[in-house]
Amino acid sequence: SQQGAMLLPDLDNGATISGFTAEFKLRIGGGSGNPADGFSFNWGLDMAAGTVAEAEDGSSNGLRVCFDVYDNTDGNPTNGVGEAPALDLKWGTTVLASVRVSPYEFFTDLDLVPVRVRLDASGAVTVAFNGRIYFQNVIVPSWTAVAGAQFGFYARTGGANQKHEIDNVQLATTTYAGPVEITDEPDDLIGITGQPATFSLVANYAS
Repeated sequence: SQQGAMLLPDLDNGATISGFTAEFKLRIGGGSGNPADGFSFNWGLDMAAGTVAEAEDGSSNGLRVCFDVYDNTDGNPTNGVGEAPALDLKWGTTVLASVRVSPYEFFTDLDLVPVRVRLDASGAVTVAFNGRIYFQNVIVPSWTAVAGAQFGFYARTGGANQKHEIDNVQLATTTYAGPVEITDEPDDLIGITGQPATFSLVANYAS
């Protein structure tokens, strides 16, 4: 029954963020015969300030990448019954995508393996773990840029346990510059079929 949390302050000082790339190394290993419970990587607002009861389900009203290790249905991770082991992608409490995995996929033994999470300006999310892409361009519905968001990790064990270790966290955010605004349109011109037409316009970003 151990719990942990690591929260990072808003690294962009309240700026509106349209996307990010997060990379870190992860070790999942050791533990009891039926390992438990899992951990989550999170980005968003309203992040819980401390540990959370179901850390593998994440926190915040934003993006959650949930490594759910323990099968709560019958505790057997190998019989295909229940909701886990699984990697879940959520926006708040809404599940955007979920992939069932074998417990061996989530067991890296003594190795720290790479994890990469990317949210681009279109609201598409890609998640890779240990060299495999689990989610690619999953769209966040009604995506809009977010101001004041935090990054955070949560983890826990129950009666059963397993180690989740992270290292070498690297974060890169993209500041939202506003919609493109055309300030100078081209003059009307006559085009000839089959011939190239050249025109120019001036655009900037609204503040």
